Amino acid sequence: MEGIILQFADFVTKTTGAPVTVPAPLHPTLPQYLEALYRPYAVAVGGQALCAIETMAPELPPPGRLVKQLRRLSEQLQRDPDTCCLVTDHLDAYSRRRLVELKQPFCLPGQQLYWPALGAIQTRIRDQRRPAPPGEHLSPAAQQALLAILLRRIALPSAITALAKPLHLSPITASRVAAELTGSGLLQVEDKGRHRWLQSKQTLAAVWAQAQPRLRDPIMRIVRVRVAHRPPQARLLAGEAALAEQTMLAPPPLPTYAMAHLDWRAAGRDVEVIEHDDDGLCRIELWRYPPERLSESPYVDPLSLVLSLRKLEDERVMQATRALMETLPWLAA
Repeated sequence: MEGIILQFADFVTKTTGAPVTVPAPLHPTLPQYLEALYRPYAVAVGGQALCAIETMAPELPPPGRLVKQLRRLSEQLQRDPDTCCLVTDHLDAYSRRRLVELKQPFCLPGQQLYWPALGAIQTRIRDQRRPAPPGEHLSPAAQQALLAILLRRIALPSAITALAKPLHLSPITASRVAAELTGSGLLQVEDKGRHRWLQSKQTLAAVWAQAQPRLRDPIMRIVRVRVAHRPPQARLLAGEAALAEQTMLAPPPLPTYAMAHLDWRAAGRDVEVIEHDDDGLCRIELWRYPPERLSESPYVDPLSLVLSLRKLEDERVMQATRALMETLPWLAA
């Protein structure tokens, strides 16, 4: 098998974090001109059946003609063109831009991967020795993953692919999350064979402390609805109500629950939102990420709970959150 195809498989694994099967050559009956120019391989990425197409010619045709040839080839293979990725080690900047405009998947191993079927947009790979420049805050997916690690829902060291299943992330999102966490210096990554592993050189308590400036309040919005109309997705107790159940804090007048703001778009469509507190109401916090993915109790997870309450300057709440944090054994590690 040609070396570039093995390089392709290794590069896609490292880029997406998804396992890639060793490509197997396909032997379709092709028009002579296509057979001379391209060699197709069957490949699976994260269990998804796809196709890699190696270029055999020393020079590629102009992008427009190239795409026509590749789509003709995909027809001969009886495959969706979006699942067929061109693999080459020579593609100038103009051709790359045109292939993106024409939505033609392509890969230059070690340099660039553009393959929308994997959920990837154009990705220019940085020098692996330099961390990605960190943003002011972690993305919701990265914050969710970091909290899952701090809560020991995901144990370190962990393969990047292990982030995907418990957090319901796509392989490409899991890879981006890992890049964000390592680029911000919160975690480190180590290559072992065909897999990349996340690890920490610090205690979990030190990671939590270092992450504080990058962690956001998970709440995007709070609505009030009648208790009888509370959506079933809002099942976890949150806010001061959750804190009161776990500490000596007195409960608030209205119970508070949490749900993902994306779930509210459908579940809350026919629910009346009340502007002011009143009897028979509850508060629903709409979160940036699904709270149930981090919780193993009737309450939202303790770290997200603390983040949702840290803006309050109520000494009673501050004392209660400190008491809650003291129940986490790793804080003293």
